[in-house]
Amino acid sequence: FLNINKLGLQFFKVSLYLQDHTEEEKTKLLTFAKSIPNVIHIIKSIGSWEIELEIEAEEIEDIYQIIEELKTKFPHTIKKTDITIINKEHKLDFFPEWY
Repeated sequence: FLNINKLGLQFFKVSLYLQDHTEEEKTKLLTFAKSIPNVIHIIKSIGSWEIELEIEAEEIEDIYQIIEELKTKFPHTIKKTDITIINKEHKLDFFPEWY
């Protein structure tokens, strides 16, 4: 893994809770999320939230701006958002003897 902190970036997860939406609206939301340069992964989830965005950004204000843009563009689709700041990711090494 790259240490993004050394690049001046932080890692965030934004959970999107959706409300009364069609598959077409969800597809438009996903297409828009893919166009955001800071979004590195989009995860469709089963559980409390339907979509999770993994984002690398310089500061939390960048995340607030992305969320505001999403809520403005999709006001009837996004019900709620949660932000999680990931300070450190641990690498899992399933096959250490292979290399």
